[in-house]
Amino acid sequence: MAVFKSLKTNPKILITSTLVLAVIISALIYFFSRSQSQPKPPASTFSLPPSPASGHFVLPSPDQAKDVQGKGDPTYYEEINRLQQKNYPLKDVLPYKTDQFIIKYTAPLTLQVTVFSATDSAKTAVDAWIKSQKVDPQTHKIFYHSLLY
Repeated sequence: MAVFKSLKTNPKILITSTLVLAVIISALIYFFSRSQSQPKPPASTFSLPPSPASGHFVLPSPDQAKDVQGKGDPTYYEEINRLQQKNYPLKDVLPYKTDQFIIKYTAPLTLQVTVFSATDSAKTAVDAWIKSQKVDPQTHKIFYHSLLY
C-alpha cells in the first residue's frame, strides 16, 4: 500500500514505472511474434555453400570441349590392372568358399583363411587350391583362424 501512496504523491515514479512496464510488454510481444512467424528448420536440413559471385557457370564451347578430350593417360588402366595382378593375383576368384574354409584377401599378397573344421586337411586343401589357380602359395602370407566353438 505504501507503494501506491508514493505513486499518487510523486508523478515521476508513476510515469517511470509506466514506461518500464510498457517497454517490457512491447519486448515480450516482439519476441513472441518473431518466434512464431519464423519456423525453425528441421534438424536434418543442411545449407548449400554460397554460389559464385557472378551467379553463372560457364560451360566450355564445343570447340573448347574438343581440345579437352583424350588428354588423360592412356596407360592408366593398364597400370592399375598390372598392379592389381601383381599384388592380388587371385582377385578374380576370391573370396573362395568351401565346406571346410573361406579364403579372402586382407592386404596385398596376404590371405585370411577361416577354417570350419579341426583337421589339418584344410591347409593342404588351401595350398592345393592356390596352386590350381597357377599361383605359388609361397608368394602369399597366409593367416589361418578357426571358427570352432
